[in-house]
Amino acid sequence: MLSAAIVYPVAIVVAIVVGWRAATHGLAAWQVAARVVLVLYLGWLVSATLFPLPLGGHLTPAELGPAERRLDRYNAPNLVPLRAIRETAELGWGWPAVRLLAGNVLVFAPFGVLLPAIFPGARRWWRTALAGLALSASVELSQLAVSLLLGYWYRMSDVDDVLLNVAGVLLGYGLFAAARRVRAAPGRQRSVHE
Repeated sequence: MLSAAIVYPVAIVVAIVVGWRAATHGLAAWQVAARVVLVLYLGWLVSATLFPLPLGGHLTPAELGPAERRLDRYNAPNLVPLRAIRETAELGWGWPAVRLLAGNVLVFAPFGVLLPAIFPGARRWWRTALAGLALSASVELSQLAVSLLLGYWYRMSDVDDVLLNVAGVLLGYGLFAAARRVRAAPGRQRSVHE
């Protein structure tokens, strides 16, 4: 079993290198911090969505947990848009459903804030959404690839996760755009120059 603990030191080292390079290129402190936070966030995202990795090969049914042993339609990749969301809603809006749906939205919101803050080319909503789509699809395809290599579903790839993740990216982008408007407000500019 390869745990997520391997990801954190790598993310920290990469964050230090990225921060150092940004600082030596004369970027403002907030720009350096945003880059470091983005790298640490991506490291956390990888650890949360892909780990732990069971590297021992195919496990016997006795070694599998109850979720992995189930071979029904709830334990297979979902390629039908909105099916999992609808089925989750049909189970009721208790905490598990809210956690599942809101969690998939909120986990990608930081990406929607950080990407346009760091990269001016991503300051159009559709570019940030496309980058979020690519990131989310990469996560889901990686989960699918690992499951296929292992021979059982260790993580469920779901097109609805991608939809919810992109909604989260757009939520984050909305927060970024709102903060940018507040910062650019005429009254705000006067107080900065005084």
